[in-house]
Amino acid sequence: MTNKQITQTQYTQTAANYQLYLPMDVEEMIPMDDSVRLHCLLCERMDYRELLQAYASKGRKPAVDPVILFKVITYAASQKIYSSRGIEKACRR
Repeated sequence: MTNKQITQTQYTQTAANYQLYLPMDVEEMIPMDDSVRLHCLLCERMDYRELLQAYASKGRKPAVDPVILFKVITYAASQKIYSSRGIEKACRR
């Protein structure tokens, strides 16, 4: 049995043989008076020890940082967005 799996280690490599690097600062995309900034400031002052203890210490790491997921879900709830599709749409705006 032969291995037919092909792996490409340099998946962002361009034809000119250099890595494509695009610095992105999401902060610039959010207006200064947006409510998400206030929400983020409030969440940064919280103690997340109990939240982090709820996650298993063994096994693989969560796909999304629990603190970031908490921020997203609480912000969505504050905006009366409860569906996962609505949350996704709000994150992309």
